[in-house]
Amino acid sequence: MNDRDLKKIASLERSAAVSRWEDIYDVYSRMMSRRDKASALVPLISEDGYEALMDLSDLSAYRLDARDKALEAYYTEAVEILNDAKKYNDKVLAREAKKWLDKTDRFAASYKDVSMLKRTAIDLGIVNIGIDVKWDKNAALSKTIYDKIAAIRLDKLGNEWERYYLFEKDKNYDSYIVIDFSNPEFGAERENVNNYELVAMVEDGIEYLYDDKGKIVKDSLGNKITVPRKVLTKAWVSEIFREKYSKLEAKVLVYRELKSLPVNNVPVKVYHEFKDSAVRYTGDKRALNNDIMNRLDNYIEGFPSDRDAAEYLGTYMANAVESAIRNLNLS
Repeated sequence: MNDRDLKKIASLERSAAVSRWEDIYDVYSRMMSRRDKASALVPLISEDGYEALMDLSDLSAYRLDARDKALEAYYTEAVEILNDAKKYNDKVLAREAKKWLDKTDRFAASYKDVSMLKRTAIDLGIVNIGIDVKWDKNAALSKTIYDKIAAIRLDKLGNEWERYYLFEKDKNYDSYIVIDFSNPEFGAERENVNNYELVAMVEDGIEYLYDDKGKIVKDSLGNKITVPRKVLTKAWVSEIFREKYSKLEAKVLVYRELKSLPVNNVPVKVYHEFKDSAVRYTGDKRALNNDIMNRLDNYIEGFPSDRDAAEYLGTYMANAVESAIRNLNLS
């Protein structure tokens, strides 16, 4: 196993890969772990007196050398890439430099000026995005919806490489997002009432059993025979159904430059659906079947006003727009 790992190390040393020294470090770590386990078995002697020969050399210095070379390799690679990022103002290269700088964290909590270089890479690699909301200021209740959308937590939208801001005319951004929502559509209030009668024959106490001659029938012991008394019951049921549908549409437009055409157009639609019902009755409750009994409810909610619907639509749209922006991946 040691021979195999040493051949692996020799092969890695001939490689030009930046990460080769970290790979060599891992191989030495594996060899040291195996050596420590074998050390617990020595001396290992057979029944005929042969003592096993195992190479238990201390590899710490080799592993430490691999660590130092890994640190230097990652640092050098990061600095070269970061210098190019500065020269060409290239955000992608800045993020690549940050990736190599992060790799030094495995081996050293603080190596040279890595912390400062990371801040430089982050500042250069971040994409600043301005968000504006376009709406019809004369349309009824559009302001209600605008307030909901404008209240999106921009700090939660961002990630390591994206920062979002409410658009300001005197500031420049790397990308622009315009949320353009149309006037809300409030559906008509619809109420349907279904009235009908239910009739049922039910038992209501007992009565004596009479024969054809009108005399009470008795059993063999002379006791009067009784039977359940059947009565016809009636109830009048009223089922009320109410519904109202409202809709709001928007477009999430992405621009690299404000005066150019959008590079992305994401349509977003949200709906508010109001439904409620009540089941009431008058008359004899015994005439009701199990289905009606389970749905009895004397209360029915009033129709939401257009303003209420606008509040709901604004909240739904804010959530939908937030989700659409997260999926854009502008960095």
